Amino acid sequence: MLVEFAQSSLGMRAVRELAPLDPDEVSDALARVGEVQLLERAREKIGLGGLTDPAPLLAAAREGPLEEGQVALLRGFLAAVERLQNWLERRAAECPRLGRLGADLPDLSALRERVDAVVDERDCGTTGLRGAGRGAAGKQGCGTPACGARGASWRARWTAS
Repeated sequence: MLVEFAQSSLGMRAVRELAPLDPDEVSDALARVGEVQLLERAREKIGLGGLTDPAPLLAAAREGPLEEGQVALLRGFLAAVERLQNWLERRAAECPRLGRLGADLPDLSALRERVDAVVDERDCGTTGLRGAGRGAAGKQGCGTPACGARGASWRARWTAS
């Protein structure tokens, strides 16, 4: 029933996994809600863009190499977690419970850098996934000295490393 009100795949999963809390956890959760309301009154919105449920990506990665769209989702998710973490930690003075949430998020920067390095190599100098290692003819690898055949081999390197 509550799943209908969730605005993201991560929110839907959180609702599906709801479980009773002990009294201390309830108090802490209500205090976090109060901090969010304080920020909203100050017209500060928590940026949750890009925070999707990573479970399908993790399952796909266990099965084999990620497809281009899945890599783009992974990059977006990792960047969103980093943005949220920084945003929460910057507000720790006025919202200590939210700041603690930010501090408790895992540091995913090394993984983000690794994904970015693989995609950048495949990108052949374009930004984001545009081009994504495809030359003017749309073939894998652009054939430039900087790219060579590496564009075609990024999946093997990603899963092997």
